[in-house]
Amino acid sequence: MTTNFSHQAKPSIENTVSQIMQTGNLNRQEHFDLVTLFLSDFLVTEEERIQINLVFDNMYKGKIQFID
Repeated sequence: MTTNFSHQAKPSIENTVSQIMQTGNLNRQEHFDLVTLFLSDFLVTEEERIQINLVFDNMYKGKIQFID
């Protein structure tokens, strides 16, 4: 059952990260979802973890704005 959830989460992670990188904005729900996925060892691959980390790195650098 975990495998199915992980498989379903992958397109969502890719789409979410892509959208955030394109718009330069990160809302509360996206932030919560990414943090939750990042901390869930069984839900994401190493590549997905790198993508999520890129969002947080860009947010720290000021390239992505946290919006409410």
